[in-house]
Amino acid sequence: MRRSSGLILAWVGATVLAVTVAATAVGSVRTHVTDSPTVLGSPAIAVAIGPTDEVASTTTTTSLSADGPERIPTTTSSATTSTKEYDTEAGSVLITIQGESVSFAGATVIPGWKVEVKYSGPEKVEVEFERIEDDDDREIEFLARFKNGKLVITISES
Repeated sequence: MRRSSGLILAWVGATVLAVTVAATAVGSVRTHVTDSPTVLGSPAIAVAIGPTDEVASTTTTTSLSADGPERIPTTTSSATTSTKEYDTEAGSVLITIQGESVSFAGATVIPGWKVEVKYSGPEKVEVEFERIEDDDDREIEFLARFKNGKLVITISES
């Protein structure tokens, strides 16, 4: 009888923990979910892996050059790990940067698109968005890698 009571209490505790974690997760993405894809930056589906904020107290300065499809941000940071989000027409990609390694941290997908993570790090992150519709075979590729000590982000469409 005692063993049954212990198992029941453990099950109730695990259920309460799971509900709390789920409620926290839903609450953190609630403002990013819409009923329809209205504009970029308001995705309807979110996939997150790992932390979504900077891990250490730091000052980060980032400048982007939007002269072409290749953008090279210059980042100065005293933190050991930081997370950055990059938008595309199909959704956005979240990456984690630590030293000169980069890792996939998550993606948001706008309805009508699907996402596939080709490489999740640490040398590079490559994410491919594809249209779901049969008559539209557009693809958007996101690539993040370090080149000569600088983070290089390439977003291309085919």
